[in-house]
Amino acid sequence: MRDDGTGVKESDIAKLCDPFFTTKDVGQGMGLGLSICHTIVKNHGGHIEITSEQGQWTQVIFDLPSAAAQPSQSKPSEETDDEPPAAFKQTPAVPRSAA
Repeated sequence: MRDDGTGVKESDIAKLCDPFFTTKDVGQGMGLGLSICHTIVKNHGGHIEITSEQGQWTQVIFDLPSAAAQPSQSKPSEETDDEPPAAFKQTPAVPRSAA
């Protein structure tokens, strides 16, 4: 993606994917967008490349490997078809202690 906005200072580019880093005014941004994107892309074996010309543009390239190029890392499921995946199973609520 490339925009024609205000660009990013060269010294800030390395920090753009850090959680809570923002160049916006207080209350205008949390600084989580690129951090979350970076984590998702990294967890899928990819990377993000950010380039910018301050005052001119910023370009962000999301590079993800092809699914066909990746060896299958899934293991045979021990769950039956009528059970939800483990990630969707609810855990019992832990009662709060009275304080």
